[in-house]
Amino acid sequence: MKDKVQYTSVEDEKVVYSCHIFDVAEEKMQSPIGGTATFTKIKSPDWVTVILLNSSNQLITVTQWRHGIKDIQEEFVCGCVEKNEAPIVAACREVKEETGFNVGSIKELWSGFTNPAFMTNKMHIFYAVTTDDPAEKQNLDKQEFITVNFSHLHEFTPKSAMQYLAWVLANGEFNKNATK
Repeated sequence: MKDKVQYTSVEDEKVVYSCHIFDVAEEKMQSPIGGTATFTKIKSPDWVTVILLNSSNQLITVTQWRHGIKDIQEEFVCGCVEKNEAPIVAACREVKEETGFNVGSIKELWSGFTNPAFMTNKMHIFYAVTTDDPAEKQNLDKQEFITVNFSHLHEFTPKSAMQYLAWVLANGEFNKNATK
């Protein structure tokens, strides 16, 4: 394996844009072979995605408006990890907020960087089973309008690369548990 090529910081990182879900920062870096370059990165909280089933092995998904694509999207329960919050706690919180269900059991299937070329956050994918009854009504943010859906895992069609990754991991976990 080749030696690690490491850049070193020449100037402190500077936030050039900030909003409620991410910051854009720039940092001037020195190349190990000479020269400098300015790198831009998106600093965002980690994300959680929860493949959620009920005790009848029905897949629970949510349908909501996604402004980035200006369309309604069916997807797994997901959201941001809050400051000083463990990803598993965020996953359980998001399930309760978006569906009203409590998590009965939960397992982390994967954790990794979403796009390390210019993003600092990780995605954590969980497989969870709810308790039988919703604990309460949804606790949505003021801009969220979420419908809860029930289907079977094999009926769900992933619509993005991240959904596909989560779906593949969930199918493996589901099939492993089904053979026990």
